[in-house]
Amino acid sequence: MTIRQYGDEGASMHLHVMRIFFLTEYIMSRFLLSLLVLATVTSITPATAQDTATAVAVMPKVGQVLRDASGRRLGAIERIQDGAVMVIMDMHMYRIPTNTLSLNDKGLQTSLKRADLR
Repeated sequence: MTIRQYGDEGASMHLHVMRIFFLTEYIMSRFLLSLLVLATVTSITPATAQDTATAVAVMPKVGQVLRDASGRRLGAIERIQDGAVMVIMDMHMYRIPTNTLSLNDKGLQTSLKRADLR
């Protein structure tokens, strides 16, 4: 039997079935997309998430004191430019990349040693 044999009710039923089909397809595609996003987010290791949080939290400011890897005072930040902070030490300007900076109980610290800067 075809839709024509059922008349208007058959055509109406056919449209209803098609709507349900497309709605189900839409819901399934959204569900699969959600699962993909969830799988991607949960695949990030806790260490990576922690490193990212630390990197985002460090916002150096001009005048802030910077310490080296051993905790010794390097100097105050004079300038911030192009992903680095500029510090004057022993009458020389040193460029220290911001990706080496972290905050701890002593304040702003770089992972570089004083000897690495020279």
